[in-house]
Amino acid sequence: MVGRRPDKKAIANMSEDFDYDDFSEDVDLDPANRPPSNRVERFKGEQGKSYRAALLYFHPLAVTIYKRVGGAKPENKAAYEEMLSKALTKRAETLGKKVEDLQDWEKLDLANAQFKRYTTHYHEDVGSVVSRLGKDGAEADKIWRSLPEPRTYYSTIALFYPTDASGNVDQKNILRDGFVRLWRFSNGTFRTLISKNDMLKEYKQSLANSDLKLVCKSSQFQTFDIDPAGAAIWLKSEQVRSHFLPLAFGMYDRLVDAKSLSTADLRDKLKMGGGDSGSDVVSSEAEIDDLLGTI
Repeated sequence: MVGRRPDKKAIANMSEDFDYDDFSEDVDLDPANRPPSNRVERFKGEQGKSYRAALLYFHPLAVTIYKRVGGAKPENKAAYEEMLSKALTKRAETLGKKVEDLQDWEKLDLANAQFKRYTTHYHEDVGSVVSRLGKDGAEADKIWRSLPEPRTYYSTIALFYPTDASGNVDQKNILRDGFVRLWRFSNGTFRTLISKNDMLKEYKQSLANSDLKLVCKSSQFQTFDIDPAGAAIWLKSEQVRSHFLPLAFGMYDRLVDAKSLSTADLRDKLKMGGGDSGSDVVSSEAEIDDLLGTI
């Protein structure tokens, strides 16, 4: 009969027709089930909008000292270890901690802002891939040269402050509304940053301890007018520093916004693509990146 309820015995039999464990790994479309991504969200400016930002990519003190004393040479090992010990002891004293209690993000050299430089190709069947031209021999170079010309990019991690309608930093709400992003750009922006940093050196400052004012000139090409904007706010507040610097530090291993492939993997992917690897057809993003490389 239509609409008749199954009796209790029938319900009991239904529960024995399947294994609940078969469904234990299933997920629905709840946002909480969103799969994690290995990529970092990239900052993209809106044309005409002004931003206040600070650079938060730094090398560990160990790396700075290693370079300074030529730590690769065995005869410099003792000097390297002594200098590093003194630097970490001083940092621990400044923070009121023991050296062994310092977190990795507390061992950074905050005096020198850093940038990751890398070169990529774009191919419609492969996407953006880090170039290995000149690294795997002449035969491998033939495969890499079948891709469009490589482009050089620079990336860093930046803190973006919340601002009011006049473009002033909303200092009361930095912890709530501030955010860190991967900021990637091409040669022109990097040259501008170098010139601004040189200007600050005359006043014994640098972009490592100064904020930046960015005005987006083009959303499409991500070009900016850039100027120093005074002493870095994040360095003045222990609360702000201890909140955002660990977040930035956790993004350091994802500064290269492109996939890495071996020459063998690239060859296989080009074959799987089923097209001419030298095709002139590229996505709009690739065309924009090509233009950026010349700016």
